[in-house]
Amino acid sequence: MQTIGLAGGYSQGGGHSPLSSLYGLGADQVMSLEVVLPDGTFQTVNEEHNPDLYWAMRGGGGSTFGVVTSAIIAAYPRHPVATLAYSMTNRSPNTTEAFWAGIRAFYEMLVPNADAGQYLIFRLTCNLPAEPWNCTNALIPHWANNRTVPEFQAYMAPFFAKLAALGVPVVRPVWTQFPSVWAAWNATFSDLQPSGSASGTTHTASRIFPRGNFADPARFNTTFAAIRQTIEAGNGRMQAFALKAAPNARVSQANAAHPAWRDTVLFAMMANAWGTETATVETVVTKCKQLVERLQPWRDVTPGAGSYLNEGDLNEPAFQQAFYGGNYERLYNIKQRYDPTGAFYAATAVGSEDWEVEGQIPFYPTTNGRLCRKK
Repeated sequence: MQTIGLAGGYSQGGGHSPLSSLYGLGADQVMSLEVVLPDGTFQTVNEEHNPDLYWAMRGGGGSTFGVVTSAIIAAYPRHPVATLAYSMTNRSPNTTEAFWAGIRAFYEMLVPNADAGQYLIFRLTCNLPAEPWNCTNALIPHWANNRTVPEFQAYMAPFFAKLAALGVPVVRPVWTQFPSVWAAWNATFSDLQPSGSASGTTHTASRIFPRGNFADPARFNTTFAAIRQTIEAGNGRMQAFALKAAPNARVSQANAAHPAWRDTVLFAMMANAWGTETATVETVVTKCKQLVERLQPWRDVTPGAGSYLNEGDLNEPAFQQAFYGGNYERLYNIKQRYDPTGAFYAATAVGSEDWEVEGQIPFYPTTNGRLCRKK
């Protein structure tokens, strides 16, 4: 979104974008930082100065190691962008299996799309519980770097032909040409808000799906079944981003971003809503517990992968592995070296397990209360 700061939690937490399939993560693009450390000193942080912090502050989480006052970010040549917005729909219980066959065909394109340098934002929703067959998969949009609209149309033609053969309608396709990333970005993100994003009435969780879940036929079957199960078994909606963290020799990709990002083609979020800002604590806790449980099929089919800490669940089990993977021990040691008194704290941030919020209700998504070091 346009309100996100590039040098803040975005790049410090990893950072995905429409350019990820070309150039890698946001964390990869940070070439140098100016940082105020917990002891009050002002430091340059890059490959030559404080290299341990340089590694940690690119992907190891915001609000953790220091306050960034400025950053040097890699830049790239201008290129054209073509986008496509459309929906795949099902409006009859008699065509449910055909619709899901179309969704399966859509997921079969995730690896080729990522390898073509593309980025997809899509929402899959079903009208539960009243009409579980009434579903829409909306592309908002499918973003194609370095493509003209005619080139993009030719690329998409075989997929649309497959949908037509399955009897899955493509609704309101809108093709748009942009001269630059900036123009496409403004058109895409000026008003877009994440469906089911964290708010006063909704909580979200997420999962990073590795390439192998879609490239390997057996794993693809179990992965697709898990995604369909979570939609039809009571959640009814997800928002996802199809991309890869492309290799990029121009910048340093040796950083603390979750290792699972280096092998992904799908990042997906699931939401659970309690409907009203006046919901009782008991209702909110129940919904948050449900969200943890409903994400379990995704965890089961992605062992050793993880979640995205910038768009994750405060209640994510084993957050150290889920948000940081094998980097956590090194990150924790760096945290203790530079911030031994815990001047910087955030829920699920590195070192947060050393602290507790007095009166915190399990699963309740707030950190209001007195922060105390655990005894």
